Amino acid sequence: YVERHLADGSLLCYFLEEQETLLSFCMLSLYETLPLPGYVTGRTGLLLNVYTPPEARKRGHAETLLRAVIQEAKRLGLEKLNLSFTDAGRPLYQKLGFQPQEREMTLSLLKE
Repeated sequence: YVERHLADGSLLCYFLEEQETLLSFCMLSLYETLPLPGYVTGRTGLLLNVYTPPEARKRGHAETLLRAVIQEAKRLGLEKLNLSFTDAGRPLYQKLGFQPQEREMTLSLLKE
């Protein structure tokens, strides 16, 4: 999956490093949905695997990385970004302008 989607440009990886030490990482999956009111192109990004190693947390690295990714998403013409979040990550995402969605559900087709 990763190799194929990196090659076709529908998956982008972002790293924040200092002296070859990973400070923060995330992936952005690009896709289109049916256009909706307010989102006329349907171009959407899904943020995945936002990660900061424990020893690098609480220093603003994830925020720095995500601000750059948001700017890149705008440059790419995406109209919105989606993500799933942990309780620990929620304050950062809200600080960056993400809004929790109350009317969304998931149905796993792998379970009976």
